[in-house]
Amino acid sequence: MKRLAFALALFGLIDLAGGDVAGQSRCTFPSDNQRCRSPRGLWEVEWQEPSGDGRHVLWLKPTPSGTRAKLMEFDRSVDLLWSPDGRALAVTDRAGSSESVVWVFTGPKLLRRVNVEERLRASLGQLPEIFENGHRYFESLGWSSSDLLRFRVRAYDSEPGRMYEANFRYHLSDGVSRERLK
Repeated sequence: MKRLAFALALFGLIDLAGGDVAGQSRCTFPSDNQRCRSPRGLWEVEWQEPSGDGRHVLWLKPTPSGTRAKLMEFDRSVDLLWSPDGRALAVTDRAGSSESVVWVFTGPKLLRRVNVEERLRASLGQLPEIFENGHRYFESLGWSSSDLLRFRVRAYDSEPGRMYEANFRYHLSDGVSRERLK
């Protein structure tokens, strides 16, 4: 079994540090686990419970040792999805009962923060099928490559019984495009 794991890691199909398939580490907070390691183990995100009336906090630190920095705060729950090379992090923030937001963190210290919804508006405009709805859910689906994130948008409530759902791609340098059906 150890030889198989080593061979799969050698070909980049699993990451021995994170153990995830295809180099994509996915974590959810809150959970029993307090930490989420990036592929290749270069970064670690640590989740901290809120104190009093405070909010949950995600801390980021380089590994094996380094100074941690506050990545973000959140109220309900988040899903983290590392890019295959560990140089970008997508966070789906389930901010409220009527919305979720996708943030992408990049840069040498992973502290450059981009709101994917804002990038969608900049690239494709104010799409009525999304933005005329009061319930909008942006959710990261997976990384097609180290610089291409697939995400889904679900929106509803402008007309009873009618929901919009579509997949998009966020390229770290080119913005957002609609995902083409194959």
